[in-house]
Amino acid sequence: AADLFRSLCSTLSEEDALELTDNMHLAYEKVAAKIESSPNMNVRRLEEVYSVASYLMEHYNSFSGDQQAFIVGGVRYFTLDEDLVSDVAFFTGLDDEAKILNHVLDQIGINDRFIRLEGSIWR
Repeated sequence: AADLFRSLCSTLSEEDALELTDNMHLAYEKVAAKIESSPNMNVRRLEEVYSVASYLMEHYNSFSGDQQAFIVGGVRYFTLDEDLVSDVAFFTGLDDEAKILNHVLDQIGINDRFIRLEGSIWR
């Protein structure tokens, strides 16, 4: 996940940041629709991941270029159709997104929005 995350990190123009925000909303809606037919999904985790990603994109322009690159990497990771762990096949399917976003929060100095993960080093 770390190599994939790093490959997704970059700064974006305002127009591209808006497009990523739109893609983030679409990714949320897609996963939320799958939840209805999948007893394996962790609904709470989806809401937590979406909340953090939304917060980061809402405040994107207030961060430095390096911080913006981390934000973009984390949000892009959430928007991927397929990553290392299927988001809907397992109850823990969104834990990799949560860990990535917690890493982003840590790197940019936001300590009050961590997603709580039981049994993880990330809060």
